[in-house]
Amino acid sequence: MKYNLVKIIAICFFPLIILLVQMVSPIISIITGFVFIIGVIALPVFRKMLILYSIMVFGYLIWKYFSINIYISSELIKIITRFGLFGYILLFIIWQRIQKTENSFFNVGNVKDIIRIPFIWKGFREVEWRFTLIFCLLWLCLAVIFTIKNGFEYNILFYGMLFSIVNALLEEIIWRGFVLTRLTDITSEKIALIVSSLAFGLYHYSLDFPLLVCFVFAIGGFFMGGSAIKSKGLLSPILMHIAVNIAFVSIGIIF
Repeated sequence: MKYNLVKIIAICFFPLIILLVQMVSPIISIITGFVFIIGVIALPVFRKMLILYSIMVFGYLIWKYFSINIYISSELIKIITRFGLFGYILLFIIWQRIQKTENSFFNVGNVKDIIRIPFIWKGFREVEWRFTLIFCLLWLCLAVIFTIKNGFEYNILFYGMLFSIVNALLEEIIWRGFVLTRLTDITSEKIALIVSSLAFGLYHYSLDFPLLVCFVFAIGGFFMGGSAIKSKGLLSPILMHIAVNIAFVSIGIIF
């Protein structure tokens, strides 16, 4: 399967730009955005890609400014800021119109397919739906234990549940629906899974999570991505993601 250089660069750099624009200072982000605008004029072969990058950088900065200056409860602001992910989803949709993909995980998926534990392609054979069920139950049991231990108030649990659903759905659309799909277009499923999982973990570093927690997210991303690849859909990874987020809320990592 042949791919032109522009497509390969676009696919590889888009997740990287998502990470960097959130990790560097606003001044560097603004400078980067203007560099992309200059590139639109100077590098016509990359014009469509650089326009998307420019919109993403300045769109993120605008959203960041307004989200910081919204004076509401800290729990609710976390949920609202997650809706900012719709901006990335919109850009990916536009990109999809410009450069169509060979693969797609935008389906419910076949949960009767076989996945191997612990290395997706190697290990014990397990049916996808049963693996998903066991994975979710383990994390939800952890959530129950810490909820009882910490004695969280009901409003925190309510916001935590709402956050978990919104965040899991939107992040899975981006990372497994778009990013993993794009990477499998230009490389093998195994390499695409490893790269997207590491990027997913590092992405959380930009959200002020400690590196150790980011490592846990990367491992979770590995299993979620593996489930998406094996089932050819997003149902399993979304359910797994919700369970992990609920556990993190109960532990106190998110709220």
